[in-house]
Amino acid sequence: MTNNTRGTTVTESPSAMAAARRDSALKATVVEHAAMLAHEANRWYCATMGEGIQPSWTEAPDWQVASAVLGARAIWDNPKLTPEEIHQIWLELKHADGWQYGETKDAEAKRHPCMVPYEELPPEQRAKDAVFGAVVRSAFALLECVHVCSPTRQADHE
Repeated sequence: MTNNTRGTTVTESPSAMAAARRDSALKATVVEHAAMLAHEANRWYCATMGEGIQPSWTEAPDWQVASAVLGARAIWDNPKLTPEEIHQIWLELKHADGWQYGETKDAEAKRHPCMVPYEELPPEQRAKDAVFGAVVRSAFALLECVHVCSPTRQADHE
């Protein structure tokens, strides 16, 4: 027996508790993989738009990785987020971390030209939010299929 967040007693079997831990770990793994794929898609997009070379996922600074993971987690929690809502979440996270508008991106000074409302973004910047959402949702669908279709997962349901 365990207590839930409301302080009431809940009876859970050891196998149910193990499954919950496994599902929680899976969610964290899926979210991080989706964030990595979205980061790499954005990196490619930036290169094609002439925005300079962005670091790869393994070389990205912690703030950039955290931003992608938090964005992917938001989409996990609400798969129907629009590109505008995705940008708003990104904007709020950046503001909370001390970022402000700047003509050019400067990570040390925490300045970014996309620190504006979605409506003020140029179309090529709005596309980044749409691509981020599409890649994350596609990754979730693919990784869910791999997980559900795996022999280990099928044995869990027999």
